[in-house]
Amino acid sequence: MVIADVAAGIGFMTLQLARHVGQKGIVFASELQPRMLNALLNGPDLPPNVVPVHP
Repeated sequence: MVIADVAAGIGFMTLQLARHVGQKGIVFASELQPRMLNALLNGPDLPPNVVPVHP
């Protein structure tokens, strides 16, 4: 399963979605605001199935 978390913010729902899709799934976390993206990247350890995206 592949999910796009658009406007991911600090990644709260991103982490929930990553757990939902499991190891075989992938979550693309997209965030436009650099401060929010920075919080996402420097917050809790992201699981390997999360790919941060900054368009």
